[in-house]
Amino acid sequence: MEDSAGLSRDDLDRLFTELEAVLAQRNIRAQIQLFGGAAIILAYHADRLTDDVAAVFAPRDAVLDAASTVAQASYWQSRGLSDGWLNDDVSRYLPFTWLELAPDTNARFLEVSIAEPEQLLAMKLLASRSSDKDDIALLVQHLGLTSTDDCMAIMDRYYPKALLMVRQRARLLVDSLFRAPMRENSSPRPDSCAGENAVKTAPRPETVAGGT
Repeated sequence: MEDSAGLSRDDLDRLFTELEAVLAQRNIRAQIQLFGGAAIILAYHADRLTDDVAAVFAPRDAVLDAASTVAQASYWQSRGLSDGWLNDDVSRYLPFTWLELAPDTNARFLEVSIAEPEQLLAMKLLASRSSDKDDIALLVQHLGLTSTDDCMAIMDRYYPKALLMVRQRARLLVDSLFRAPMRENSSPRPDSCAGENAVKTAPRPETVAGGT
C-alpha cells in the first residue's frame, strides 16, 4: 500500500465485508483460509499491521477477480491498495493439502477461517525472518511452549524434510526468544472476524506431506 503503513484489523474486516458483498452480487460462495500477518492480526494481535493477505481460497479465480474489484473502490484506491492485496503465494509453502470448497447452498457467500497456531508457527519458523520474531514469540506463548525443542518438534511435524541450514536458522531464532522476555499477553482467538463472517480454525491434518 502506498499511502498507508499497512492493513489493520479494521481494514481487514472492511475488506472481507466488501469482498462478500461482491461475491453475493455474483452469486458465488467462497472460502478463504488465512495465514501470515492477517491470521495473526485477526486471531491474536489486533494492533499489528500487514501489507497484504496471505491465504488459500476457493473458487480461486472467482475470489481473485472479486478481490480485484474491491481494490478498485475509490476508498481503497486512495489508500493505494494493490489489486493483489489478497494472494495465494503462501500455497507453495503449505505442507498440508488445501481441500477445494464443497458447494453448500446454505453457506454464507464468504467463509473466512484461520489456520491452526501450530501451522502458523511451523511456517514462521520455516521462514525465520527477523520480522517474524514478534509473531513467533506470540505463537510460542499462545501454545504454552517452554523450550526450543518444543518449537522445533512442531516445525519437524510439518516440514520433516527442511534443510539443515533452515532448521539451524530457526533454532537460533527461537533460542534468542527464550533468552528474552516473552510478550506478556496474547489476544484470545476471536469468535468472528470480517463483520459477521464466521472464523473457524482449520482442522488439524491427520497426515503431513513430506516435502516443502
